[in-house]
Amino acid sequence: MFIPFWFRYWQCIRKWRMDPSNNTQLINSFKYLSKFLPPAVIVYFGAANVREGTGFYFFLAANIFATTFVTGWDYYMDWGLFRSNAPNRKYLRDQITFKPKFYYQAMVFNIITRHAWVLPMIHIKYFDNTANLGLFGYCHPLILSLMIIEGVRRWVWAIIRVENESLNNFEEYRSINTIPPIKEESDSKS
Repeated sequence: MFIPFWFRYWQCIRKWRMDPSNNTQLINSFKYLSKFLPPAVIVYFGAANVREGTGFYFFLAANIFATTFVTGWDYYMDWGLFRSNAPNRKYLRDQITFKPKFYYQAMVFNIITRHAWVLPMIHIKYFDNTANLGLFGYCHPLILSLMIIEGVRRWVWAIIRVENESLNNFEEYRSINTIPPIKEESDSKS
């Protein structure tokens, strides 16, 4: 549960240490650190105790904090949104490839699916009265559905993230913004 976030956290710290003047990677590391909180609450309180009482409220607070932080990062840093001053592109960025409606729909879809972790909690809290079955009880079809939805969310996220990077070169992967055309050699040599 912790391993992917652990590696990404340390990758961000390493990038920040290579260039301490750029605090973006340090803030990005906090995004991954925030994703440690919900699993840490489960480990600390135990899966059975997260279903109710203090453990439940700590788990809820940890998830709300992590989800809010990550969603904000998605919109502003990964997708480059909320940067345009143009009246017809409110909440977007100046350069876009798709119609504005696509970005607005993606924003709504992203925030809804980022908060999908609430559904298993509601199921556990109000509909699952079985004991000692772990955090998710018997809601396997719900979990499968949420996994598929998360896959679609990541696909949409990747499309907009790659588009933002290709237009704005945010991570500075390219040293130049445009690729010059290939110069054709003439058949006759002088």
